[in-house]
Amino acid sequence: MADIKISYITPRHFYETVRLLRTVPHNFRFSAYSVTIEFDRTFTLDFEKLEHLSEFLRELKNSSVPVELDEFIKTYKKSPGKKFHRRY
Repeated sequence: MADIKISYITPRHFYETVRLLRTVPHNFRFSAYSVTIEFDRTFTLDFEKLEHLSEFLRELKNSSVPVELDEFIKTYKKSPGKKFHRRY
């Protein structure tokens, strides 16, 4: 798959993922090789909400976001008087 820049990540997938995680109680479970998100069973989740979460994570996995902290800060640090953005 082609390298996707963070600006290409679908805003709708990001929005729906944040909305899902803020509105539905959930737990994260961590093991040596996996991360599991468990949602409260008293809430009804439709497939579309989970699909947005899946697509957001897939797009993030294939993005060009730096994985080294120093590179990440250098690339995305806030410029004086401007909003957060990628430096070119």
